[in-house]
Amino acid sequence: MSDSYEEIILQGASVWNQWQKENKVPVHFAKPFWYDSPDSMGRQVKGGNRLNFSGLNLTNVSIHNAFAEGLNIQNSKIINCHFEEGDFSRANFSNTEFVHTRFNKTILTDANFDGASFINCNLNRINITNANFCLKEIKETVVYGVSAWDLKTCDEMKQSRLIIERTYELYSDIIASGKIPLMADNIELVQFIYYLSNHKKMRDVLNILNAKGILLLGQFKDGGLEHLYKLHDWLKEKNYMPMIFDFERPVNMDYTETVITMAGLSK
Repeated sequence: MSDSYEEIILQGASVWNQWQKENKVPVHFAKPFWYDSPDSMGRQVKGGNRLNFSGLNLTNVSIHNAFAEGLNIQNSKIINCHFEEGDFSRANFSNTEFVHTRFNKTILTDANFDGASFINCNLNRINITNANFCLKEIKETVVYGVSAWDLKTCDEMKQSRLIIERTYELYSDIIASGKIPLMADNIELVQFIYYLSNHKKMRDVLNILNAKGILLLGQFKDGGLEHLYKLHDWLKEKNYMPMIFDFERPVNMDYTETVITMAGLSK
């Protein structure tokens, strides 16, 4: 049956959505090849996927080991689905709604999630390195093991109740069992908060900061900030971790308290 599913979905969103509406059965895709970019010689060209799954409605669908690099799947609804491994790097998920959906070890590097939302999902060990993660909202979602280097976020995205414990369950299942998991409200800080919760790992963090962290303070006017950044780059070349206090102070601390805290963590 998976071959017939493949034929239906390749006809585009309107055909697939109508089929799902009429059948309402769980669907399983095993190793689907959702990539179409032949050159003049009939060969596949990496980085130019012409398939368009925009507006797709995926409900009760499991997708194992897909190759869908660069797939256009924007403005879609992905509900109660399961993504197992697979390559969706550079895929376009902008304005897509993910609800009750599980991921496991899925490659999503350089993908576009602009305006997307994750509600009650599990992003177990996904790789979203260098992705555009300027979401509309992410809440009640497991983010344990997420690889998020150079993640692009935005201040206006809503974040709440992000679970940083190893689990394959959804937030709703965890809460229904009576357990209150470790949570945070910022996907870029979850690993640091995880370290804070583990006294042995926290010791390692403090040791590194005390050995390599250097706080740079000075005047920002008349080229002062430019000089600090030059010093910043020079210290990085010497294998230190320079920190320039050019950000807004924390809400519950004044400037003096902030500087004292950062200085206490520094070499």
